[in-house]
Amino acid sequence: MERIFPNLYRFSDGPRGPAEKMSYTYLLVHEEGNLLVRHWGLSSVFDFLDEIDDLGGIDRQFIAHDHDAKRGDLHDRLYERFGCKLNYHEAERKAVRAKTKCPVQEFGDDGLQLDSDFQAHYFPGHTKGMSIFTWRDQGNCFLFPSHVIRIPSDQWIIDFDPELAPHLHEQFTELTHIHMDYLIPGASAGGREPVHHFTEGTRATLSAGMNSILNTE
Repeated sequence: MERIFPNLYRFSDGPRGPAEKMSYTYLLVHEEGNLLVRHWGLSSVFDFLDEIDDLGGIDRQFIAHDHDAKRGDLHDRLYERFGCKLNYHEAERKAVRAKTKCPVQEFGDDGLQLDSDFQAHYFPGHTKGMSIFTWRDQGNCFLFPSHVIRIPSDQWIIDFDPELAPHLHEQFTELTHIHMDYLIPGASAGGREPVHHFTEGTRATLSAGMNSILNTE
């Protein structure tokens, strides 16, 4: 468990395979209730339950899509310890419920706004109910895109198909206007730095890439 920003902690799992892939789960700490953003792979969260308790526990678990749901009792054990339901887009229901029976809170295409700082955004493409998350804390905006928005070298890779929900074009376009400060991914490989600090250039090229997919001038 590593504190990477004042109110953001990272749990690392791996490396695994020839690509030395790492998987990351994050604990977002704030007064309205702590949030766990979980990604694929085994989780080291259970090595730090007392430390999580000291930080205020976990109010909700979030997954970006069904691939991040862990088969077995991981989500149930977290719920039993902290009372934190599992949150995801309703289109992921069938696949998620095949993996876990943890109590859930689902959201729809409008996403989910928690207080004034955290938002789940519908981002279909990789899966029908894929979501990404933004969180504002201490003057910074953090983007949690799982693995559907990444910059492995000097060019963005964006896994997104807005034609799955053409009626939400305006909603998707609003994403391109968010001033992002840090990209906090679900995984990395080959020892690459897992946190991307946006520059004016990478912020602009991400917006341009999104607009190109949206066919927005």
